[in-house]
Amino acid sequence: NEILVYPNPSASSVSINFEMQKAGDVTIQIYNYLGKQVASFQRNSIGEGAGTITFSTKDLQPGMYIGKFISSGGRISTFRLTWSK
Repeated sequence: NEILVYPNPSASSVSINFEMQKAGDVTIQIYNYLGKQVASFQRNSIGEGAGTITFSTKDLQPGMYIGKFISSGGRISTFRLTWSK
């Protein structure tokens, strides 16, 4: 049930690998270290098994961020991200 984030640190985009126990929707929320949500991504109808979500980091300021992975099956995981330019 590990979340794998790469490349980390990232300069332009990041991929998040995860394992779905059953098919469903996934939401990724990105927060700065002050706790403000700065980005959110949702993907619907992801099948059971391995999944990947890739998104651009070009609109974020360089720094460290906390990510939250939320699946419609009730799984919630957090991870750290670093953006650099």
